[in-house]
Amino acid sequence: AGELVHIAASYDGTTLSVYVGGALAASSEACEGGGQCGNVTWPVEDGVRVREEVDVTVGSSPLSGVHDGRIAFVRVLGVSLSDEQVQASAGRVPGEASEGKCPAGSSGPYDGEAPCIACSPGSFAEQVGQVSCALCPIGSYAPAVGSVGCLSCPGGVQTPTKGAVGVWECTGEDPCASSETCGANSDCVRLGGQGFECACHAGFALGGGGGLPGGGGGAKTVCQ
Repeated sequence: AGELVHIAASYDGTTLSVYVGGALAASSEACEGGGQCGNVTWPVEDGVRVREEVDVTVGSSPLSGVHDGRIAFVRVLGVSLSDEQVQASAGRVPGEASEGKCPAGSSGPYDGEAPCIACSPGSFAEQVGQVSCALCPIGSYAPAVGSVGCLSCPGGVQTPTKGAVGVWECTGEDPCASSETCGANSDCVRLGGQGFECACHAGFALGGGGGLPGGGGGAKTVCQ
């Protein structure tokens, strides 16, 4: 008694889930035979599900009666929250809803606000109030926890994938290091490893006589 408890309910079109204190307490498939059900079908009249818009009541139900207690605050969202977002939301209870955004180098899965999670090595958050950390792009790395940016690989080399954590992952030649890789009116886009493609600038399209994306066959991409 007298304890403030965080309760969340989520519906993603397939599964109904209830969380208590940020932990999943119960879940069930909303559709008979699985698959997507669409909108919530409530209430039930004469054994038939009524598929129409109805008023939402918080704190009472014709099945369970009226809630015997105090509801501190309520929030209704138009999207289904992930487990991580529900846990972050529960971490803000007890107490007032935070008005402070997470600092750069961290993320807050719930609206970019506290509680905040420091970015792991290989990822970064350069802005305040980010809901997730981004992986370092190809050709860069982030060795530390809580990075606000990534370090570029030295000597015109690149990493095989995004999310590199150390300079030792800078092992491949960078095909986009040379301005000769792609033709005029196009940019070289790294794809991982030594793969790349030449993307035409806005207003230009791949013309006749041009090479394949990535300079296939030794021919440059011709954007005109």
